[in-house]
Amino acid sequence: MDIFLIFLIFVFGYMAGWFRASKHILDRMLEKPETMVELLKKYQTAKEADNDTETLTDVREIEVQNEKGSFYLYAKDNGEFLGQGTTLDQALEVVRQRFPGQNFAGHIPADQAEAMGLSKQN
Repeated sequence: MDIFLIFLIFVFGYMAGWFRASKHILDRMLEKPETMVELLKKYQTAKEADNDTETLTDVREIEVQNEKGSFYLYAKDNGEFLGQGTTLDQALEVVRQRFPGQNFAGHIPADQAEAMGLSKQN
């Protein structure tokens, strides 16, 4: 019987606190509705900015390997083979055709670019 009474008191206290907090929030919203409008606008702006950053992070990074005059492109995140070509541009075009909805980017350090036979274009 004591455990049931303690449980009942706990439930009553929990519900009373929840109702009090809800009433407090409602009173504040009715007291200053412009604050709620401001918060909703900030939330919408943050949500739109978050959606913009999601599209930027949809870019997959690629790794370039040059073996025997052919360029092989692999995804860095999972090692998936993406495409190949006799030139880097041709290999990139194969990847664009094979994965039309995806964006790829990569970085080749200068020393590796020279070893692959790539040069800077002015």
